[in-house]
Amino acid sequence: MIRRYYATKDNTITNAFEENLTTRGTGSNMGASDVLETFSIYNQVSNSSGISAELGRILIQFDVSDISSDRSSGIVPASGSVSWYLNMYNAPHSQTVPSSFTLQAAAVSASWEEGYGLDMDFYEDLTRDGVGSNWINRTGDPIAEITKFTFSSDTASDYGADTATNYAKLYNGGTSTNFWFNDGSGDSAGSSGTWASTTINNTGSKTDFAADFAIVASAQSGFSANLVSNVVYVTASTAAAPTEHVSEVGTMAGLAVEVERSGSNGTKWTTAGGDFLTDASSSFTQTFSTGLEDLSMDVTTLVEQWLDSAGNVLGSKDNNGFGVKLTDAHEAESKSFFTKKFFGRDSEYFFQRPVLEARWASARQDDRGSFYMSSSLATSEDNLNTIYIYNSVRGRLRNIPGIGTGLIGVSIFSSSAGDPAGPSLTLVGDGEHVGSAAADSPLVVTGGYVSTGIYSASFAFTGSDSLDVVNDVWFKLDGSVTNAAATATQYTTGTISLKSFASQGHNPETDYVLNMPRLKKEYRKNQTHRLDLYAREKNWSPNIYTVAVQSSIPSLIIPSASYQVRRSIDDYVVVPYGTGSTLHTGLSYDVSGNYFDLDTTYLEAGYLYEIQYSFYDEENGWEEQPYRFKFRVVD
Repeated sequence: MIRRYYATKDNTITNAFEENLTTRGTGSNMGASDVLETFSIYNQVSNSSGISAELGRILIQFDVSDISSDRSSGIVPASGSVSWYLNMYNAPHSQTVPSSFTLQAAAVSASWEEGYGLDMDFYEDLTRDGVGSNWINRTGDPIAEITKFTFSSDTASDYGADTATNYAKLYNGGTSTNFWFNDGSGDSAGSSGTWASTTINNTGSKTDFAADFAIVASAQSGFSANLVSNVVYVTASTAAAPTEHVSEVGTMAGLAVEVERSGSNGTKWTTAGGDFLTDASSSFTQTFSTGLEDLSMDVTTLVEQWLDSAGNVLGSKDNNGFGVKLTDAHEAESKSFFTKKFFGRDSEYFFQRPVLEARWASARQDDRGSFYMSSSLATSEDNLNTIYIYNSVRGRLRNIPGIGTGLIGVSIFSSSAGDPAGPSLTLVGDGEHVGSAAADSPLVVTGGYVSTGIYSASFAFTGSDSLDVVNDVWFKLDGSVTNAAATATQYTTGTISLKSFASQGHNPETDYVLNMPRLKKEYRKNQTHRLDLYAREKNWSPNIYTVAVQSSIPSLIIPSASYQVRRSIDDYVVVPYGTGSTLHTGLSYDVSGNYFDLDTTYLEAGYLYEIQYSFYDEENGWEEQPYRFKFRVVD
């Protein structure tokens, strides 16, 4: 199963030269562009300052709250049962494309703004300390200025104002306050403006002077003070660029005044070019051969930490998105990597927009319709069968009240006229896994909880040649797996037709006829629809008896099958086969045949789509079947 989440903001930031090859575009913003770009240009300009390096980096972020909500509602599995992939799609262009390079996607460690810039050629869309991130600023959010006062003298006269000659002018946005010190030797305030006086004791120390000043500064409208020993940090209350920065007028020999944090309408990155986390759980790489490939990185460790953060779990990381760029080694190389482009979130091409994709193996393999008796021809693993029960109450799956998410007992009986008969039959299990027959209780298998209203059990069954059909009885375990089904609370009884393994005198190559008899012409967007696959062997010839006693031919169960989805108009693969480690497009099966659930949230409405299938063969691997089944998605 897959579920896709689209980016909520993205941007390209750069320190590349503008067209004049003199001014760098460090203040430029490209947050509204439909393309994202990363590059390294070496020595385009060489002057007295040395050889130039020009870099472009990508910022991109996804909304974790949507993912957290889907997990809480059970749409997305719990941590450990799902993999997360960052997918970005190559944007073809006419410029040079680098080859044989590696990109890094690393967690951004601070918040940033997207911005409204479009110009990716001349870098003329400048933020000017306004809204949007660039190479220097991460946001246009205003910040308050902090001024640091360091008291270094224990002599009061070293701070005296004289006749308004020595003082410090602090700004709070567009207003200012003059701070001066009265040591009792004829000091005075000026005749205009706002003046704040600190009286200092000639018998005091630099720490005492600092404490006195902190009290006065905090009492002034628009300022607050924080005292640390002999140092006072004064913060302006207005989060905006000051008209001017702090200025020290005259001479105060015992006092050093400096701007600790510059008030500004733009909050700077700690390091120009973006702040990134580079620990193993926050940084990921992918190597590109031709430079035309899409990006697809497994970023599971970081996304799970973001989700933990949303759940207020200590030690998790805040979600500020990814920074995608060439590795540090590539950026430092004496060669150019110009230029790798991806489609952005504003792209007109729906399926090329960046996504954070959840992948998990959702295939449910119910062997009730393909139940084999244990045989020496098969391994112990292949002899195991897994069967399920589905507790549907008024059309909805519900947990059995007496079981909940706990264990359930299963026993197998001979069948007489469709009902269990005689004593329970011997079962064989590995004695290790939940759902396998306990080594000391061969008459009872311990079943387990799968999901809401669904329970399963796995075991091997020796059977006998005289058995064709058996009944499985599911019941409550009262603290011991040795309970007999006959004396326990019974929940349901099923029917199983037995099959036997058999060797053949040749190695057949099977061809299949496929059909989707219940496929609709149209499906609604933003819903999940169950699609069934009917399969039988090609050139299959049933005997007269089979045709006579069966009103319909049962579907052949394909144990290893995968699907993909194409857009019909251009044959674009929307959902490729997920046949790797995650098996996220694997088909489920039960007694009725194969099926899968299609989530149409990631399909664009108004288009015709095609479903294809691939079956796994031990000798030949995955083989795509020559059938396409069409449907349309509508709003």
